[in-house]
Amino acid sequence: MKLRRFERRWLLTVVDAILPSDANDRLPVGAKDVPMERFFDDLIPRAPSKVSWGLRITLWALWLLPLFTIGRFRTFGGLGESDRIRMLHKLRRSNVYLLREAPI
Repeated sequence: MKLRRFERRWLLTVVDAILPSDANDRLPVGAKDVPMERFFDDLIPRAPSKVSWGLRITLWALWLLPLFTIGRFRTFGGLGESDRIRMLHKLRRSNVYLLREAPI
């Protein structure tokens, strides 16, 4: 399986929200500072199909969840940085295991 071009952009946006640059003095490097695109281009074709499909399904869910998690009628990419973080924190506190673990 191969991600479509827009799905790759989505994935990099989500990963950047989870691992931002300069978020912490001890971790100054973030997802934008390393070749994450090459990593995923290498990982996805080699990963078992369950992993690849799970990643794709989770990515679509994260992209469309702002309406249900923070009440914003936008995709994850249409949110500002603070709303992205707020959504990820809300998912982290979810009682639903799959939602809680989705960003990981």
